[in-house]
Amino acid sequence: MFKRALARLPVVVPIWFLAIIFPFFGPINSTVGSLLVSFTVYIIPALAHMITFAPASARENAVERPPSFLGGWAGSYSVNIFVVGEVMVSNLDRMFELSTVPLNPKKDEWEREKKERKVTIQSRAVRVLGVSVKLQDP
Repeated sequence: MFKRALARLPVVVPIWFLAIIFPFFGPINSTVGSLLVSFTVYIIPALAHMITFAPASARENAVERPPSFLGGWAGSYSVNIFVVGEVMVSNLDRMFELSTVPLNPKKDEWEREKKERKVTIQSRAVRVLGVSVKLQDP
């Protein structure tokens, strides 16, 4: 039992430190996952198809040819290039969305609450004393 706990420590301790360092790890994890999934589902197969059938001999000996409505091999390459480009552009957009994640997500909420408290305290001071009191930030 004690050996199993010791064997798990090298895995658990780094994850624990990551959880402490990155309290907003959810958006980072989602972004990395979306980048890797779209890369492995769309980009790798399209590039592999283009590389495999790049030589003319490979296209001549192909078991299945691209459909004629697609435009043959030129149409197939065009679709593959479009898919790779579109996925790359959408992934860049997702990466830049990550840069808008605030380092302290509750900071805006704290600032708003601080302003609300200040206004409430000022309005109470005016009602009680009948004069405006200048407050200092705590």
